[in-house]
Amino acid sequence: MVKDKGPKNIDTAVDSKVEMGNAISTGSWAPTDRPVLVVSNHQALRDLLQSGFGDLGYQVKCAAGSLEALKILKSQNIELLVIESVLDGESCGEFLGLIENLKKAESLAALIVCEDFNDPGLADLNVPVKTACIIKTNLSKEILRQSGQQLLDPNYDPEVEKRKLNGRVLVCESIEERLDNLKDYLLQSGLDVVISRTKEEGLSKARATMPDVIIVGADVVGGGAIEFVTSVKSDRALESIPCLVLCDEQSRLRVRSGAFSAGSLGSVMFPIIKEELLAQVGVMAKLTQTIATMQENAVSLAVSNFELNETRSLLEEKTKQLEKSSTFKSEFLAKMSHELRTPLTGMLGFAQRLLEMSPSDSNHKDAVSTIMRNGDHLLELINDILDLSKIEAGKLDITLQSTSPVDVLHDVKALMQIRAEQKGIALSIEALDDIPEKIVSDPMRLKQIILNLVGNAIKFTQRGSVRVVLSCNKDEETMQFQVIDTGMGMSAEAKDRLFQAFVQGDTDVTRKFGGTGLGLTISLQLAQMLGGSISVDSILGMGSSFKVVIKTGSLEGIGFLSPADIDRARSKALDARNFESIKLAGRVLIAEDNADSRKVLEYYIKKAGAEIIFVDNGMDAVNRAISDSPDLVMMDMQMPIMDGYDATRKLRGQGFTKPIIAITANALSSEIKKCMDAGCSHAQPKPFNWPSLFGLLNEFIGIGTVTALSAAPVVTPAKVSAPEKASAPAKSVSQAPVAVAPVAKPAETVSRDSLSIEARVEELKAEEDESAPLISELYEEAVDLRPIIVDFVKGLDPYKLAIRNATKSKDWAGLKQTAHDLSGISGMYGYPDTSEIAKRLRLACMQRNVDEIRGLSSELLTLIDRMKSGLVKMTSSQVAPIESGETAVIISDLITLSPDLIPQVVEFIDNLGSVVAKIHRAYKSSNWKELKDVSNEAAGTALLYGYPKLAEVNQQIEEAAKDRDTMIVGVKMKELHAIKEAILRGRDQISP
Repeated sequence: MVKDKGPKNIDTAVDSKVEMGNAISTGSWAPTDRPVLVVSNHQALRDLLQSGFGDLGYQVKCAAGSLEALKILKSQNIELLVIESVLDGESCGEFLGLIENLKKAESLAALIVCEDFNDPGLADLNVPVKTACIIKTNLSKEILRQSGQQLLDPNYDPEVEKRKLNGRVLVCESIEERLDNLKDYLLQSGLDVVISRTKEEGLSKARATMPDVIIVGADVVGGGAIEFVTSVKSDRALESIPCLVLCDEQSRLRVRSGAFSAGSLGSVMFPIIKEELLAQVGVMAKLTQTIATMQENAVSLAVSNFELNETRSLLEEKTKQLEKSSTFKSEFLAKMSHELRTPLTGMLGFAQRLLEMSPSDSNHKDAVSTIMRNGDHLLELINDILDLSKIEAGKLDITLQSTSPVDVLHDVKALMQIRAEQKGIALSIEALDDIPEKIVSDPMRLKQIILNLVGNAIKFTQRGSVRVVLSCNKDEETMQFQVIDTGMGMSAEAKDRLFQAFVQGDTDVTRKFGGTGLGLTISLQLAQMLGGSISVDSILGMGSSFKVVIKTGSLEGIGFLSPADIDRARSKALDARNFESIKLAGRVLIAEDNADSRKVLEYYIKKAGAEIIFVDNGMDAVNRAISDSPDLVMMDMQMPIMDGYDATRKLRGQGFTKPIIAITANALSSEIKKCMDAGCSHAQPKPFNWPSLFGLLNEFIGIGTVTALSAAPVVTPAKVSAPEKASAPAKSVSQAPVAVAPVAKPAETVSRDSLSIEARVEELKAEEDESAPLISELYEEAVDLRPIIVDFVKGLDPYKLAIRNATKSKDWAGLKQTAHDLSGISGMYGYPDTSEIAKRLRLACMQRNVDEIRGLSSELLTLIDRMKSGLVKMTSSQVAPIESGETAVIISDLITLSPDLIPQVVEFIDNLGSVVAKIHRAYKSSNWKELKDVSNEAAGTALLYGYPKLAEVNQQIEEAAKDRDTMIVGVKMKELHAIKEAILRGRDQISP
């Protein structure tokens, strides 16, 4: 709807005729290229108006506010201003008043877009420009066309417009007089007219313009009206267009009946009666337009039905995908748990072993304790992430059972006491009133909540105390655990963000204290699952108080403990048993494909007196268990050829009745149940809880008395990191380990430090070039590995072929296995980028992410091509590690203390070249952060394996890297290479 709001300046006149191509249109006014300025604070409305006026032929400019609009109005000629009723928070009249003094205002018209005609923005609209209003909800192109013409066409008359017809008429007439009469009458009524003078011309223009009505002369040149109508009705594209025949008295009887028979719907007599002509044309035009609208609606309905069916199918498919996604998420959590916990088993097990070997060496203890502390921290992070994922997936189970809250708190105190003592903080448990002996809750989840809160309190408290205060509301059947500290406290803003995932108090806290910010999020959700919640009170600089409230279940008939009895009430011993005092007898079959786990298990179980049979896949486990009849089977659940679940089921199916302990890195309760359902007697998650594991072993094959001893003290660790160890996954059972010869001293060496600055820059550019040849990180440092690396790269073609074929055939399972194999072996040979992309490809295959699979496959193939391109450089390069020129030999201090660790020391030496190469690369590229981190890690590892001089040099490099002292780093790098060569020369003397 269009409504005038300003003065009119309209003269009624007959429009002159303007020929436009094949059609004649009414009026001298046209919107083509007329300048329009759209002004609105709303982007969506600006876009809509710009599109609508642009489609009509206007030249459109936009402004987001009044200031921008005024600048455009001053600098450019604008004929039509389209403005929102409220602009910049004020009525549009305020803005229109500002343009009154513009010289160009007298030729300007304004179209106001309003909510309705009672819009407050239209109040007191008294401006010198011609205006009209349109409703915001009715911005069709027809409304915009009428509005623009109403404001800009001086000959516009609303009454005339109401009487005008809409549509296009094709006139096919050979007699000029009749043609002129038809044309005048039709144009005056508002119709567009297409002119043709012969039958063939008329048919051609009918197909080109698709008119609403056709008027054909009785004796049109080329065959007459009857042939013309017959041709129209026989053409599938034109058959629905109504035809009128123009006759005179002579041709009426001769032509009209035949034209009707051919399909004409009416006739017009000459001399023409205008009203009769327009009445017939108007009805037929509306008929054609109605039919067209109905056809469009039918098509739209068909499309809508199709889209509805498609949407329904998509929804069904999405539902299936969501179900699969939920299943996949559970499986992914299980696999991640296994993959992450398995290496921790070996790391923490050997750390415990090393700690026992040299109890009097404080440096040794510091290094090993660092490994154990970081391993425990990593395990906590893994547990947090898995717990949060399980909560979000609705997979976290709460097991309600009779629970002693006092026992839970004493367990927490036992675990946290040493950490508190190391910081000089008092840790205490108090009770405000009588506490129930038992409540109905989940002891593991309750302990997890309190451990997290107490751990945080100790972390953020530098001096003072941490108190855990208990109370019970018998009427509401709830218990409160209040953790109060005298630490740093927090601001109100930090409190508001506290329970968000991955968020801590502020960035300073994250930098200083570390952590993922998941602990409180998980604790809150666990508390809610236990029927309660967590709240916090804190004052910045004065400490914090976290209150956990949980449901107790019915307290009827439950005994209560007074505050004085809390410390004495322990239903179980605090001290864990010393599992190494357990003695075992018999044979243990261990089915485990992870070398680190095998080494740890072998050490402890052999030390306890049992005989061990090792296999590395489920099929061999079944065969050896049947043939050798061991007293107990320890079965890893994730193995090649046949997994532990199938192997256990097969053993039970063949009558094997001895105990089977499941070894799984997946600690999810659903997976433990899966182990039990397969036939396992018990399940032990990785990393191993040694007292728990040996308790089971003692139950089945133990001999003698088990002694209970207190836990060993924890030593404050030094700030160094544990060594990284990369191992390639086994491709098959028969795959033999790669034999590596001792590192030989090269005949000729070239100092890389002697390279010119320009040469180093060129090297860096080549390394950064994504298409440059890729050289193994081990090639320069591990001279003995060069032939093996070259052979590996030469043998990459089968991998390329497998990747291409699997991608082409969409064999995601096969591609996943190829990526799995390549990720391990390429990392082992010094191609970490290839290994990383292969790992990501494997994960993408597990998720069936086709777009990501194709992208990563292409990237992996490119990396393989770069590796093969590097063969030329590797086979011709004479670059070798820097030689000290000395003949010194360095042997590990650890060998004299523990000769049985020689294999581990040799393994460290074999990996030393790659570590030094990594340090050297960081130095070359001036990557100070990486140089500092890698040197810190290398120092800790060197100290752990008995090379204090190597550790000292790495520490000096770390300190120099912090100061970015290039001169000192350069000197120390030469010392580092010299020490490395001396250690390599000592390898032959200690090789087992």
